[in-house]
Amino acid sequence: MIQTNELRVGNYYNRKHGKGWTRTMITEEIMGKIFSDSNEYALDDFENIELSSEILKEFGFEKIIDNEYLHSSLSNYIIAKHKVDEQEDETADGWWLWLTINNVEIPQINISCLHQLQLIFFSLTGDNLK
Repeated sequence: MIQTNELRVGNYYNRKHGKGWTRTMITEEIMGKIFSDSNEYALDDFENIELSSEILKEFGFEKIIDNEYLHSSLSNYIIAKHKVDEQEDETADGWWLWLTINNVEIPQINISCLHQLQLIFFSLTGDNLK
């Protein structure tokens, strides 16, 4: 289950739909229904979307080398999978975001979910990650 402070209009989450899950973008209407008495949407019907190389590619990141991905509008920012003891399982220790701005490296940020990446992207660019 996600926390209320993790919700933002424009971010994607998995929503329980029947017996399965459907990727859903939070809209103002959905946000209003989550926090109203509506039975249509409830906070515990949503869960995080785990980051994967497929999700990164789907949201515009390109693989540059090995497990490093770059987004065209973030030419100074790199996302790379963190390998623990050379494990290949990309969920073993999440993903790391390296920020390099004007040749200055910013400490790494550990992220594991799509909405975390969307929040960082929005903070850096003012645009939604689509």
